[in-house]
Amino acid sequence: MDAAVNVAQHAIHHLGGADSARSTSTLADLREQFTAHRNARPVADFLNLTA
Repeated sequence: MDAAVNVAQHAIHHLGGADSARSTSTLADLREQFTAHRNARPVADFLNLTA
């Protein structure tokens, strides 16, 4: 999970945020997949950061 969160954060950083429709859709899909693991600290932090 740590590696997945790191890759997701890296991607968002290089996209310049999550403002475009495409990146917003991708982020929503990723957040949905991460939701099952929301009790893991890195995932919870990521979900809070991208809420």
